[in-house]
Amino acid sequence: MIKRRKGRGNIKPRFYETIDARGVKYVKVTPSMLLSGSLIGERVYFRDRVSQKPRIVTRRKNPLLGTPEQEFYTIIKTEKGITIGFPGVALVRIGEDISVYGLQSDEKQVVADIIEGEEMVFEIQD
Repeated sequence: MIKRRKGRGNIKPRFYETIDARGVKYVKVTPSMLLSGSLIGERVYFRDRVSQKPRIVTRRKNPLLGTPEQEFYTIIKTEKGITIGFPGVALVRIGEDISVYGLQSDEKQVVADIIEGEEMVFEIQD
């Protein structure tokens, strides 16, 4: 009979490499670390390639509901299976390498603060 040693389990490492952008610290991660779901609620930075055409969703003005202006939201899918949501318009191409700074909201979703493309940088100002 073979006895298996008990592993350490799903323990987060204490120290991650961090990157400072606009005075906010982001944890540098890989797409596979995001897919594990161990960093939900953390501010993360990662690089990946766009796999599909980005979708830009627009919400029209509706004075009855209290939305005074149009709102735009961009949804980007990456090759590693991560969905990036950006509260604004981000014009990136299929196959473009992007760097994303944002908050991991789900196992496969990141709400981006900054998206750096090959030719442009898109960011949300407070």
